Amino acid sequence: DQNDGNIDSHIDRYIKQAFLRNETQGKNGAYIGYASEPLVVLSNIVKFAIGIISENKVSEIANVAKETLKTNTQTISAKIYATQLLLQLCNYCNYKPTNEIQSFLMDNHESILEGWDDGFFNKDTRELLAFNLTLLKIRLGNNLSYDFVSNILQSNLSDYNHIKMAKAINIYCDKNNWLNTSEDVLLSIFHFSLAGCGHKNYEVRLLSCRTLFELLRSDYKKLVSEQLSTIMDNADWILAQDIVYHISKADDIDKGLKDFVLQKAQSSNHFVVREMACKSLYQK
Repeated sequence: DQNDGNIDSHIDRYIKQAFLRNETQGKNGAYIGYASEPLVVLSNIVKFAIGIISENKVSEIANVAKETLKTNTQTISAKIYATQLLLQLCNYCNYKPTNEIQSFLMDNHESILEGWDDGFFNKDTRELLAFNLTLLKIRLGNNLSYDFVSNILQSNLSDYNHIKMAKAINIYCDKNNWLNTSEDVLLSIFHFSLAGCGHKNYEVRLLSCRTLFELLRSDYKKLVSEQLSTIMDNADWILAQDIVYHISKADDIDKGLKDFVLQKAQSSNHFVVREMACKSLYQK
């Protein structure tokens, strides 16, 4: 009970911060850069305090996310974080206000896409915001596979946009039950992430691998486990260690598939990776 009270007080503090920024950002044309983002902190609380947050608090968190989205003087970045926060609520807190959110997104379409981006210090764009909104709408049951696929098939994606899209997809997949994900979208996520595992940018590789972990809970689990096993052959020790860590910690993945990847890691050239794999396989 005391832990619940502490969580609630943390949540209240960051909700208050987020509401305050909605009031002050863009006032008289002035924008302030902050070192931390309350909506990101709320996303982390949602993720790591699963089962502790009350239904009322889930509703309050959703309200500040929606308020951020419709505040037309907010930054594009804050609106992207708000969209991702709503996704996290769907995935972790069984948040199911489908009709309400769909009506909200439709009624406030113009103000949601309106926001500040300077294009210099902050490279987040309306296109990235629209991509995140597409993922949210798909999570809510909309059939937007064409919009999604056309976005991820863009040629010559900048590293920044690739990282941001890989991050958005990873959040969409994180604990997703896949009930509202069409075959087209799921297959496209698989191909996008598989290609990302060989990208020159380390963050793209890491995010793409972590998305593949989530796909181990999907109908593509056998295919994904085989690909992760192959990726282990060429991965640097940091990425291989990340694969072993996440596979070993996952409690909602088929044990046979987990063991398949971990056994492959036992033959890694990297001592740390081998030791982690052995420990995971033989711990009681």
